[in-house]
Amino acid sequence: MIAWFATLLVGILSLALSMKGVFQGRKPLAVLKFEEGSHEFEIKTPGDYSISIFGAGSVQGDTNLDIQLVLDDQWRLRVTENRMAPRFSLEGNVGIEYWRFSTTKAGRCVLTLANLEDVIAKDSMLWSKAQFQSPNDHRRLKLLVAQSVEPLHRTLSIVGFVVGGAFVIVGLFMVLVKLTC
Repeated sequence: MIAWFATLLVGILSLALSMKGVFQGRKPLAVLKFEEGSHEFEIKTPGDYSISIFGAGSVQGDTNLDIQLVLDDQWRLRVTENRMAPRFSLEGNVGIEYWRFSTTKAGRCVLTLANLEDVIAKDSMLWSKAQFQSPNDHRRLKLLVAQSVEPLHRTLSIVGFVVGGAFVIVGLFMVLVKLTC
């Protein structure tokens, strides 16, 4: 009797705790042109942010790309490549979450890009299909700065959501077995 209740309770708690990380949408902060030079945007709350290449499903060849981010003309923020590089669809267009940064302060940010000609962006999210596609025109691409979830937290949330769902199903199955016996 207690086993099905405990299984169901653990499943529901796991689902509830992991929902924020799984279903938190991208809250767009700024949409910028994909061109060299400086771009300004405002960060209203500290936290984790991503810079996505919007209009591309895969990106290759960024070895010489130079990206710098300065907050309030004082603090240089560390911008790192998102190794997981999750793909997403927003308003019918595909994008790739390519860089990430964190900040403990709010303020005006200046994003400076150089050597964008080395970035080869293609439509397909599948690496094997993208190999045979021609590169996208850079004028078609945009940069999307959005609030995001740390990749490790998102991964753990997805695992917790799946495990919680499995526990709920097993708990409900145990209840049905108990009721029919």
